[in-house]
Amino acid sequence: MLTKKEHKDLIASTQERIRQVETYLRSVKRSIEYQVVPIQDPFGPTVTDPTIDALVVSKETRKGGDLVNSERDLRGYPPLALRIIDVISTHSNSIDEKDMSVLKISSSWIREYLASNKK
Repeated sequence: MLTKKEHKDLIASTQERIRQVETYLRSVKRSIEYQVVPIQDPFGPTVTDPTIDALVVSKETRKGGDLVNSERDLRGYPPLALRIIDVISTHSNSIDEKDMSVLKISSSWIREYLASNKK
């Protein structure tokens, strides 16, 4: 899924990204139960593991969460609770949908920033 990304040389390895996610989760709540796994397709394990019960999405990716739940329904799995978070921007804590594509902070934006400041 990363083969078409710009500045892919700046993307950390899968193992490093998993380690960083686990470190963050422990810093938020040590008792939280989680399993961080690499995903190879847009659905990941959400459509093959009926025990998954929640998915964190942004306002921008909400439709993807709805698609996951549609696919789970086709497989007879219970729907996931979608936990919707705000998109973070470079200018304020959160932004509305009309400004989202221009002002959001994304991994692509961060890689572009890092690449342009390397020169």
